[in-house]
Amino acid sequence: MVRVGPLVLALAQLLLV
Repeated sequence: MVRVGPLVLALAQLLLV
């Protein structure tokens, strides 16, 4: 798990949506 930036952002958006 190196580039977990976009992954976290995508998960956050899915959870916030």
